[in-house]
Amino acid sequence: MKKQDSRFKIQDSRFKIQDSRFKIQDSRFKIQDSKRDTASKQHRDILKAVSV
Repeated sequence: MKKQDSRFKIQDSRFKIQDSRFKIQDSRFKIQDSKRDTASKQHRDILKAVSV
């Protein structure tokens, strides 16, 4: 029983590590997404400037 419990704790900590990595990836993805938004806004501004 104790061996199983320690194995479960190891799995749980591994899961937490994966979860934190996923959160890091998610925040990086959001940063990339916001950069893409600003780039598309700049692109639209350039198109407006050209058309005027």
